[in-house]
Amino acid sequence: MDTDMVDIHAHILPGIDDGPETLEESLGLAEELALQGVHTVVTTPHWGRITKRTLSEIREIFLEIKEKLQENSVEINICLGFELFLDLETLEEVKGEPEKFSLAGGNFILVEFPFEFLYPNWEVLLREIREAGLSPVIAHPERYGPVLRDYSLLSRMVAEGAILQVNAESLLGENGERARKTAMKCLQEGLCSVVASDTHGLRFRPPRLRKAYELISKKISPSSAQDFFEKNPGNLLQGVSG
Repeated sequence: MDTDMVDIHAHILPGIDDGPETLEESLGLAEELALQGVHTVVTTPHWGRITKRTLSEIREIFLEIKEKLQENSVEINICLGFELFLDLETLEEVKGEPEKFSLAGGNFILVEFPFEFLYPNWEVLLREIREAGLSPVIAHPERYGPVLRDYSLLSRMVAEGAILQVNAESLLGENGERARKTAMKCLQEGLCSVVASDTHGLRFRPPRLRKAYELISKKISPSSAQDFFEKNPGNLLQGVSG
């Protein structure tokens, strides 16, 4: 099965968060993504909680990885982005320099909320992201406790202009049965439009995109798999929603 997948959520830069610790691990992870059929990956280190580096340091690490991949003839394109832990503090940082936090320097930004609860003002936070000129992409909503308790929250997120991205590992049941069912349901109902790896390493949370692609091809349709793994995430990097 030939694919041209675009992975908009992957922790492959070393020594920044809970992703790879070494350069060698990062290169191996990028190679594995390429083998699974990914032609473009956005490196999305956490920003706002467990980040260990400054913005300038992260850019230097990104450029080093990009250079090493070219030297080793790894056929994958990498772009820089972030997974922003969305709260008032990080929101102010984004307002100051929105293009520095967006996916590949475009007009979409990957954000996450706490897993255990939603802020009472979460809708306001999303609106302020949009007012800053960016469209929010909410990472792995199927893993959030409030969503598992109240599925209608997904519709409310979409109504606030958010794109929803589910994790490949959730579709394969690796985040529990409730997350699996929620991830599949929101894809089938058209609420979520992008699947990404959210990989953190070859051993800890390895990429599962190929298996998830095959699953969606069987459970929904081959054309839907192309949309969720190729077309829709590719469009986001081109500045187009959906």
